[in-house]
Amino acid sequence: MADQMIFKRCEIKYMLDITQAELLKNQMKQYMTADEHGMSTICSLYFDTPDYLLIQRSMEHLVYKEKLRLRSYGMADKDTTVFVELKKKYESVVYKRRIAMTEDEAERYLLFHEKVKDTQITREIDYCLKNYKKLAPAVMLSYEREAFYAKDDHEFRITFDQNILWRNYDLSLCKGIYGEAILDKNKVLMEVKTAGAIPLWMVHFLTENQIYKTSFSKYATAYRTIYAREQRRSCPPENFFVFTGDEVVQQAIKCKKRNGEINMLNNLFTGIFDTAGAAVISVPDFLLCIVVSLLIGAFITWVYTYKNRYTTSFAVTLAMLPAIVCIVIMMVNGNVGAGVAVAGAFSLVRFRSVPGTAKEIGTIFLAMAAGLIAGMGYLGFAVLFSLIMGAVMFVLNVTGFGVKKAEVREKTLRITIPEDLNYGAAFDDLFEKYLSSCEVVAVKTSNMGSLYKLTYHVTLKDNAEEKTFLDELRCRNGNLEISMMRQEANVNEL
Repeated sequence: MADQMIFKRCEIKYMLDITQAELLKNQMKQYMTADEHGMSTICSLYFDTPDYLLIQRSMEHLVYKEKLRLRSYGMADKDTTVFVELKKKYESVVYKRRIAMTEDEAERYLLFHEKVKDTQITREIDYCLKNYKKLAPAVMLSYEREAFYAKDDHEFRITFDQNILWRNYDLSLCKGIYGEAILDKNKVLMEVKTAGAIPLWMVHFLTENQIYKTSFSKYATAYRTIYAREQRRSCPPENFFVFTGDEVVQQAIKCKKRNGEINMLNNLFTGIFDTAGAAVISVPDFLLCIVVSLLIGAFITWVYTYKNRYTTSFAVTLAMLPAIVCIVIMMVNGNVGAGVAVAGAFSLVRFRSVPGTAKEIGTIFLAMAAGLIAGMGYLGFAVLFSLIMGAVMFVLNVTGFGVKKAEVREKTLRITIPEDLNYGAAFDDLFEKYLSSCEVVAVKTSNMGSLYKLTYHVTLKDNAEEKTFLDELRCRNGNLEISMMRQEANVNEL
């Protein structure tokens, strides 16, 4: 079975004595099988800052934490295959990503930053090495492990660790297996590793033997000893590491909009109601105005629905609106008081309807204006006005007037980061490389303040580089959640 390079699972730890461990192994025989490595010696070289920043954060029980280590199975030499592992824990789920290489290659990669094969995992490790200044070997751990996996589910594993040793000198996988013991000889550290639930037989065993989960870290236990000794020497390590970075740089998006003015020629059109204030409206004139208004409404509706999103109810209303306004104006017949009353009635409609976009409101005013002109009897002006404005609307729709050239590249980017990452400067170089503009629009904390959720409005330089951009962001934010979506206009805003 090939070595796995990516892991996602829950790891639950239990402290057993020798008797309990043997009793469990006997019961496991019908459910589990020994791993291909069987009983093996594991050596892990943990990397940290001079201030032990990584292990200090891990001991604070944050929602998100990470460790970098170099692991071998047995004592290594320069040509032994070892694994560079980036181990992360987020909301009690362990994510482990690793790459295989020889011990000599790993040493040159981690200590001297020599280039290795470019993959997503190596890019994440590269960022870890860059982000935590002066990462170097800090503690060497070794232990004997006996591993098993379930016969019906290889994702369910149980390991037993004994003879756990540590040292903070001779920090190399090639130096040998020795150091100070962490556990008593009669103690065994058991780890249950699963991507799902624990089997019922295992739950019964733990309950019957009153075995409860514990919080235990081999590296943290070694660090406590180191810290206590340095305290006694009156030279404690610093408790905090302060990141320094540039001030938050926000690039404002400047949108330029053009405004066009259309001048209408004055045409001499005679109204059918030459004495509109007193004349009685004839039936033929009434019908003529209604028919012309309906035709105008149908024309305006056709122009609006071309290359626009719309609802059926809006289209029907828009087609009828000029005729409705036309009738109202004809019935008012020059009476100013009645006109004011009708205007007041129209204003009430606004508070009983869903707010629309600026384009919808503008088209409604266009239909009302055409109906008003027709209602006054100036059918020639009404038709001319509708044709001119309809043609303008059609041309603007076809040419995409007002649509910014970069609109297809405008995105909403959401990034989740741990609280210790200085988001003001962490992504500046990536933004400069892949974006033509960027603006922070929201910053939100979550998980009791242990995570930040950032929202940006960004414009990509090249849509083809979107995945590459996201992959590099994943290296910076610890592979936490990232989403990028099309930037939607707010329909409630003009």
